[in-house]
Amino acid sequence: MMKFVLQRLARPVRNVLADNKIRRKDSRDQNLLNIHLSLLNKSGSVEHYYHFLLGFFIPLVLAHDRRLNSKGHFKIYIRSCAIMDSHVTTNLPPDVIIIDKKAHDVIAFKSYAARQKMKNLVFDRIEGYDHPDSYDFDDFSRAKRILKKQLSSKIEAAKVEFDKSRLVQSCPPKIVLIYRQPPDPFYTLGSAEIKGAGSSRRSIQNFEQLSECLSTHFDYVIVTALENTSLAYQIALFEHADVIVGQHGAALANIIWCRPNTKLVEIYPCDLPTKIHEGMYFKKLAEKMQMDYCAVNQEGRHSSVSISDVISAIDS
Repeated sequence: MMKFVLQRLARPVRNVLADNKIRRKDSRDQNLLNIHLSLLNKSGSVEHYYHFLLGFFIPLVLAHDRRLNSKGHFKIYIRSCAIMDSHVTTNLPPDVIIIDKKAHDVIAFKSYAARQKMKNLVFDRIEGYDHPDSYDFDDFSRAKRILKKQLSSKIEAAKVEFDKSRLVQSCPPKIVLIYRQPPDPFYTLGSAEIKGAGSSRRSIQNFEQLSECLSTHFDYVIVTALENTSLAYQIALFEHADVIVGQHGAALANIIWCRPNTKLVEIYPCDLPTKIHEGMYFKKLAEKMQMDYCAVNQEGRHSSVSISDVISAIDS
């Protein structure tokens, strides 16, 4: 079956699939089911974290788990999400195989007659959760349980590290303040589907002052950027927190890892596009996850924010 596919793909893609001896051996196994899985994000690009996490990765985790609970051996073939691929390769088993996006599309759009010749190959399409109308508490909670079981030692180790540098008698709340870093060169110089990310899109002009004031006013404040951190770290961080403070952006998709009644303080630029204003993405996500929510308005995407308003929002 895979031979038929490989003959029709460009050489770089042939190398990805054909040069792995284990996969060649598996493809000869008549009991092996090869699954071409299309994960359909609602908008944006899965090369960006919000759409990747909610529109691609979470439905992939759930789909893989369903297959594990059924009989038989399988391989799941998914498209590359470029810079996000490491979250797949480090957190899911090797039976999830990443192939070039164009190659994945070529296979998807084969004619019905051609598909009939591909033995042991099935096609599956799953909708993503990256829109407020699609948020699902039960599915997010199930994905969290699956990942926590797989990553339990790494998650617990991260939580221990969070507490090591804090005062033993420090009082709640445990506050996490998110910092937006400059974008990876992939988003500015590379072949990203949508250009721009991180602080090139939004930032807080007086972030350093905000960080200092929060650290003075509260006993337990973790100031962190999430770019280049592991999924285990992000799960641990958001589950550990009592309050998340962050500017509107993809990092806040991680509130799906939070405990119910955790508070989200979203620093919300007033000049965001109308589509985002109407969507109220993270307000609705916080509500879906049974969290408390408070917005602190920011005049523009790169302006200062009122520190007293942020402190009041945390204390409220």
